[in-house]
Amino acid sequence: MESKELYRLVKIILLDNNLSERGAAALLKTVNTNFSRKLKAGTLRATELINLLNMLGYKVYAERTNDAGEAERTELK
Repeated sequence: MESKELYRLVKIILLDNNLSERGAAALLKTVNTNFSRKLKAGTLRATELINLLNMLGYKVYAERTNDAGEAERTELK
């Protein structure tokens, strides 16, 4: 995912949850300027994004196809 796509996705999620970047930064216990800078630069860590999504009630999954062609899902927390 490119940084612009990640930025748009996070902004949409924040809007859907009536949350500002400042509010998201507070949830992550970080400074607003750091969160905003990382979001715009596309350098937000996967753990930060997963934690934010989990705090907002989303479930995040990693999925792969095994040798039998079946999908295996693991929830990321």
